[in-house]
Amino acid sequence: MTSGRFRSAGAVFALVLLLAGCGDSLFSSLEDPRDVEVRFGASGSHVSPSGVIELELIYRTERVEALSALTVQFRSPTDSNYLVEAVELTPGALSASGILSVPVPPEVEDGVYWLDVTGWRGSIELFAESRQVFIAEELPAMRQLFLHPTRPVVDSSMLALAVLDVPQDQRPWLRWFLAGDLLAEGYLEEGFDQMILPAGTRAGAYAVRLDVLPWGPDEGVRTVSIELAPVTARAELFVQADFDPGDLLQENESLQWYPLQGHLRSAVRLHPSLDGGELFPEGTPMADISEEVYLHILSNVLGYFLPAESTLAIPVPILSELEKPQSLEIEIVVPPGAGGRILTLKAREDLSFSLWIDHHGSVQMDPLTEGASDEATDESMENPLEKTSTEPPESSQQAISLTLQISHSGAVVWEAQSESGSVGAGGVVMEREFSRETRLLVGGEGSAPLLVGAIALRWPAMDAGSADAAAADDAATDTAADDDATDTADSAETAAGAEANEASDAAEEDELEDDTDLPEAQTRAGTSDSAVDSENDDVDEV
Repeated sequence: MTSGRFRSAGAVFALVLLLAGCGDSLFSSLEDPRDVEVRFGASGSHVSPSGVIELELIYRTERVEALSALTVQFRSPTDSNYLVEAVELTPGALSASGILSVPVPPEVEDGVYWLDVTGWRGSIELFAESRQVFIAEELPAMRQLFLHPTRPVVDSSMLALAVLDVPQDQRPWLRWFLAGDLLAEGYLEEGFDQMILPAGTRAGAYAVRLDVLPWGPDEGVRTVSIELAPVTARAELFVQADFDPGDLLQENESLQWYPLQGHLRSAVRLHPSLDGGELFPEGTPMADISEEVYLHILSNVLGYFLPAESTLAIPVPILSELEKPQSLEIEIVVPPGAGGRILTLKAREDLSFSLWIDHHGSVQMDPLTEGASDEATDESMENPLEKTSTEPPESSQQAISLTLQISHSGAVVWEAQSESGSVGAGGVVMEREFSRETRLLVGGEGSAPLLVGAIALRWPAMDAGSADAAAADDAATDTAADDDATDTADSAETAAGAEANEASDAAEEDELEDDTDLPEAQTRAGTSDSAVDSENDDVDEV
């Protein structure tokens, strides 16, 4: 038994030595697919119709048996059973490692194809590789890639805009990436050349990448398999931790600024004469917007686009202690030919001030402004609601800067300026006062579609005399309240005494009515005389 085991082990050892001596020649005769491979472009590569497909054939060693055939097939991306064209390479071209150039067949037209490359050794398939390729004479050209704002703040949005030149018969498919993550994709014709992208939750540098494919899924593109887009653009951005009004703040004033550039937050810089906690007891306010409002850019102005009847609202506290009027500055862009309400100042249900724009680009005060005195309203002013937009616009789309000087007393002086000059101005005195609860509504009922840019509210600094006067007014108000309370108590005492006297008089009248039938006035006079005589008689007796 022992000798048999040793004989078997010796035979195995001898076989190993034999195989080792044979070297690569024996192993190459085994059909091992790993001894040869082919490499070619990544999925998503572009090839001209008059160009060639380049393949790299690699044999692992010089002793590897050459391929007997290699086929290159152009297959339909939507029907895998439909073979558009095929090219087969002869064994002579496959004898050694090297670059193989396969011309694109004339029958292959512009479009997307599956490119299948298969290698054979006899009847054995050694490898089969597939890629999606774009056959096109030219590709979409990326002219520019914009990011607005250029320096966004954390937890905000930014507007990305791509400008493309598109060849005929192509439907570009766009894919947006931020920091390597796919955020959105879709056809150019569906508006994916403009995207609202998140700016990130942390400050720092980020990269935005846009990949452009000449066709998309409808044409058979399997986007998840695309490794290398034929057209790519990149843009860098730096996300800031916060934003600051900077040079907008003027001397001796307080400022509240809504940049409206991807977020609805405001920045407040107050003069020492104003108390921020009193002005904004619930913290720095944000703008409120309708659901259909979105970030957009018109006439080089970045802001929020308000479709007709939609609204953006912010608080506009009008302070009674300020002697000078407050200033409200708004930038808007109205599309050509649009007309309707653009803004409303609303202090309460029965007090509002509105501005309108007609389809010629002229800004006017609403002739139906509620609470305005008749003397201040121009009855001959044209009502924008009565205008129609059937006529061609007389002016092109342009930005309009609105400035309103608002006083607590109810006076409003306004002016509208565009690049071409003044497009409206006026003033009105409201019958009632504005207050700290005043709100600005941009858009609203009957409004024109418009884009609203930055909004700034400026309060003039309150001088020491005004501050003392305001404090004195507060003290006087408190004193008046105390006096009112005292007066109320005194009035209550007086009223109680009067009620008691009336009750006593009524009792005396009842007694007199029992003694005589004389008129009431005479009875009171006689009773009084008799009482005096009786008192005198008593004194004489004493």
